[in-house]
Amino acid sequence: NSNYILLAGIIRQVTGKSYEDNFESRIVKKLNLQRTYLYQGIPKGITDPISYYSNGGKNYQQSSYVKASLASQIPGAGNLFTTTDEYYKIQVGLSDGSILSKDDFYYLTHLKSKATDYCGGMYLRNKETLKSAYGSFYGLHFGTWVQLTTDNQNGIVMFLNQTNDVENDEKDVGYEILQHIKPNTFVSR
Repeated sequence: NSNYILLAGIIRQVTGKSYEDNFESRIVKKLNLQRTYLYQGIPKGITDPISYYSNGGKNYQQSSYVKASLASQIPGAGNLFTTTDEYYKIQVGLSDGSILSKDDFYYLTHLKSKATDYCGGMYLRNKETLKSAYGSFYGLHFGTWVQLTTDNQNGIVMFLNQTNDVENDEKDVGYEILQHIKPNTFVSR
């Protein structure tokens, strides 16, 4: 999370505009997103996401919201609220020239200083034919898992609000779905 916070500060310093202004002009407006907000910009009348936990029965318990104090502390890492289809548009926009040029996207995901296959917010896998990312708010039962072919033609964007906070369980469900979409293309975790 600290890298995203640092990046938000760098964006502000370099552009002279706030992180929020840059987000609106460079992503939301450019991609014509209608249901993507930073936490503090969620319009009145639209509820922020609610998570639930089921103990195996039919009654969902422990409903939770992301607290404003938490979302405001992690710009870029936990204050973005969107839908799966608009998140997919962002992924496409990052690599088709809408948000970044193809060269800039390649640079972002191939920094020479990287020590793992994680770079630019994604893991590159399977000889760079796949990109994936996982995130969660532990204890709030939210989980997200994305795995797409790097051409964005196949994959899954999974936003969950009823998790057991076990990353591998969530990925296993997504992987099972991916096996039906395009068998033997994706990685399990």
